[in-house]
Amino acid sequence: MNPNDLWRELDDDPMGFEDAVDIQEFIDNEDYAGLLLFQRRRLAKRPADCYAQASVGKALNQNGRYSEAIEFLTPYYRDFPENGDFERYLLDALFGLGLTERDFDWVVEPVVWRISEEMLSCCYDYLRPKRKPRTILDLHTHFDLNGYAAFSPEELHLALDADSRFLVSGVGFFAEVGTVPRGRRK
Repeated sequence: MNPNDLWRELDDDPMGFEDAVDIQEFIDNEDYAGLLLFQRRRLAKRPADCYAQASVGKALNQNGRYSEAIEFLTPYYRDFPENGDFERYLLDALFGLGLTERDFDWVVEPVVWRISEEMLSCCYDYLRPKRKPRTILDLHTHFDLNGYAAFSPEELHLALDADSRFLVSGVGFFAEVGTVPRGRRK
């Protein structure tokens, strides 16, 4: 796919809905180089747009250009540390390089969730015995919305399945997770 064929004037689509279709097409075709070019052109049209800035950083990560992503995103992050997209894509780049969040000078320390007893206890507290079961995807999203989930839904599934406090039924993102009532642990 040629980014020139898909490029539209942003004034024709102020909400970016057509852009989203184009972006998804690049992703579906695994054309990350084209996606990066598309995002850079988008940023050139709207240089003050934080979403466009962050999207270039994300596209750099998708192209495996992690060091460049850090270099590109850092000044925007410094100007807008409250923007979660800058933080997220910086973390993606750091982890892509085999580094951790401790290898960057943050304005505000990010919350990074890893599989741990603390995280599993948060799952337990979130689910509580009287709540309906939730999906693996719902639990993963809960952590991603409250920080950065440095684990995949598959890793979460394995950790919950191995913990006697949880009942996991099904497989994949939509496997349901509930809690085992006290006294009836597996």
